[in-house]
Amino acid sequence: MGWSPTWCGNLPATVEETCVILRDPVDRWISGIAQYLNGYILNVRSPESPRDLYDYTLYQKITADIFIEHYNMLVERIIFDQINRFDDHVWPQWELCNNICVGMKRRYIMMDENFDQNMIDYLGTEPLKDIYRNLGSANPDQYRLQEFLRSRLTQKPELHQRVIDAYADDYAFIERAKNEMV
Repeated sequence: MGWSPTWCGNLPATVEETCVILRDPVDRWISGIAQYLNGYILNVRSPESPRDLYDYTLYQKITADIFIEHYNMLVERIIFDQINRFDDHVWPQWELCNNICVGMKRRYIMMDENFDQNMIDYLGTEPLKDIYRNLGSANPDQYRLQEFLRSRLTQKPELHQRVIDAYADDYAFIERAKNEMV
């Protein structure tokens, strides 16, 4: 027995429940914006490059350290004026979950320190060794950006509060989902 993601409309009629993984909105934003910056700012296609989007040798690389060295109030304002609209990695979770599998029971699991055990319990499996996790933090530049953004939120509590405020509906959604969590 295994599992794989699918669109709910493609599920057999015998499937009665879907699993929705939720994450703390600030943590999700930090990794999402770092992924956006790494993918679209640090790795920029040269204007004279051919249009082969998958040929990464055509990209001009800026390191996270260079980005951080040139970070200024303008960059900060751009990032924090559009907190949750840069990319689908930072869209509010409640919006993404709002219309999925309508009419089907949902089981929510928080991506937190208990996530692995909760997934094992939910799926009824044994722990897997050496599972590939596709962690953004495995990319040194992306990890450096995550740490930088985390430090900015610590240094400037008003920025941290702006992120929390932007995701107020997510926090309310997660609170409502707690009675359906594994």
